[in-house]
This record gives sequence, C-alpha cells and structure tokens, in this order.
Amino acid sequence: FYFAPDTYLVTTIQGKIVEANYAAERLLNVRRKNLCGKPLSVFIDLESHHDFYLKLVKLKTSSLEADASNHQVVLQDWEILIKPRNQQAFSAAISVSNIFDADLKLIGWRWLIRDITHRKQAEATARKLQEAEEVNHLKTRILRTVSHEFRTPMNVIYISIQLLERYTQLQNETTGKLFFKMRKAIDHMVNLLEDIMIFSQAEAGKLQCNPSILEVVPFCQNLIDEMSLGADTKKIVLVEKNQLTIGYWDAKLLRQILGNLLSNALKYSPPHSEVILELERQGDRALFHIQDCGIGIPLEDGDRLFEVFYRAGNVGTIPGTGLGLSIVQKAIELQGGAIAFSSEVGVGTTFSVSLPLRTP
Repeated sequence: FYFAPDTYLVTTIQGKIVEANYAAERLLNVRRKNLCGKPLSVFIDLESHHDFYLKLVKLKTSSLEADASNHQVVLQDWEILIKPRNQQAFSAAISVSNIFDADLKLIGWRWLIRDITHRKQAEATARKLQEAEEVNHLKTRILRTVSHEFRTPMNVIYISIQLLERYTQLQNETTGKLFFKMRKAIDHMVNLLEDIMIFSQAEAGKLQCNPSILEVVPFCQNLIDEMSLGADTKKIVLVEKNQLTIGYWDAKLLRQILGNLLSNALKYSPPHSEVILELERQGDRALFHIQDCGIGIPLEDGDRLFEVFYRAGNVGTIPGTGLGLSIVQKAIELQGGAIAFSSEVGVGTTFSVSLPLRTP
C-alpha cells in the first residue's frame, strides 16, 4: 500500500482521509502525515465539486446496501479534476472499493487515483484530428460535386457560343471581340473546374498516374499555342537547351503542371513581356524551367507557397484561387519528381520542375 506506484487513499464514509501512501504525497503535494485528517474534497477542483458530492452520496447509499462480502470496486474510472496544493488542477481517474471492519460494518473506502493528463491530451488531439479529417472529407466532397455539376452547363454555354459564331450574320470587329471574351471566360472556368477536380482527387488519395510516351517538344508547343490565345500582349517562348525528345509521363498531369506554372507566369508578368519555357535533359531526368519577369515572391512567403489556398502577400488584386501550386506539387510528386523555385521581388521568378526519364 505505502510504496505502491499508484496513488492510494483511505477515507471514512464522510470522506475524511485516514491513510495515504507516498504516491499520494507526491501527487497532492502534501506530506502524508498532513494529509491524514483532511477532507478529500479539499483536493477536488471547484469545477468538479458538485459532481464529487453527488458521487459521494451515491457511494454511501450503494455501499451501505452492499453485504460485507462485497470488497470489489464500487466505482471505477470516474473522471474528475484533482487540485493539488499550490499546483494546477489535472484530470484524474478514480476507482473506489469498500472497507468493512471486523463486525462487517462499512467504515470507509479505498481510493485509487491515477493522473490521466496525457491520456486526455491524446484524446483531445485524436478528436481534433478526426474533426479535421471530417472537414477535409466534406471539403473534398463539396469540391468534387461543384466541379461535376458546373461542368455540364459550361459545356452547354461553350457550344452555344460556337453556334452563335457560326450562324451570326452580322460578324464585325465588335462581335468578334465579344465572342473572344466569352470563350476566354469559359476557358477560365473550365480550367478552374479541372483544378478543383484534380485537387479533390488528390485530397481523397484517388489521383492516378497513367503514363504514356510523349513527344516533349510538340507537347509543349501545343500547350504554348493554346495558352498564347489568351496571353494578350505577353509572349511565351520555348527554348530547347539540349536533346529532350521523348518522355514517359501522364499527359494530363504534365499539362496541369506546365499549364498552371505558365498561367501564373503570364498572370504576374507585366504587359509586352516574355515568359520562357526551357527544356533541358540532365542525366536520367528532364528539367522544365518556367521563367518570368513578374512581381516576384517575397522571401517570407516561400515556405508556404505550396499550401492549399495560400497566396503570396504581394499579389494585390490579381485574381487567383491558391489551388494551382498545390496541384502542381501533388502532380509532380505522383510522378516521382520535384519542384524548386528562385525569385526576387520586382525582378521575376523561375520555377524548375524535375521529372524522371523513364521507359515504358
């Protein structure tokens, strides 16, 4: 009893301490000899006082009704706040068993008290993780639903614009510009929905990599031609540093990677500027460098740049979702690649994507 590692107390049925072991001395921060004679209630935190007295009444009732052979635990793992002398309150689990005298009369209880602070902290952490996981699942479902539901009306609008262009009799410069703006807006929405779909798949662990043989230069040139239609006065230049002809990657994911990086480069670059896409081979890896002369990335934003929905502090009113770079990173990692960047505010940014050169 006295040298047991757990805290043990013996009290009368009125709740007065009559015996305590050395573990109780350490737990309650009071010498053993000074514990004896004190009500156990003085070591119960005020927040738990009401619950303690209710339990004490129930203990008296149930124990007095018990026969003398019942020395078993009558209250087990009751959680309560214990307040040691001159210390912070902590969570404890208490178990209580009956004590009878020689005449089989109930004279008190033996209390086993365990500090469960670490357990409660672990439970709280687990709850927070569970809540965060549920929120993430909900977010993923919402994003997937939004992406799916918006895609059909966007396609209808796009086809309607094409029909209007084909059958409009009075084609002039003004209507041509309007049709171009409408197509550009639809393309932007479709790309955004594609980003949302890929992001939701990645969050759910369902983003797949289906590699195929790609001719690198034609692939990049087609992407550049497509993106140049909405680049206004800005220009994308393709530079081939050495022989990089064939790759074995997922075409959809590579398009997301280069498309998002080129889109950002155009978005944050000034009018009449050039964005450079440089292709390079280094050993068994392919390198894609996307260089712009835009606003640059502040040093303090570098560590968080690939976080979901995070945007650098200097973007101002330039529109964006904060999804693009997160998607880029996930698509690169799924193919065994890596991404790095260098930047100077007011000068520009270069993103470098490294992908392994595999064979089918």
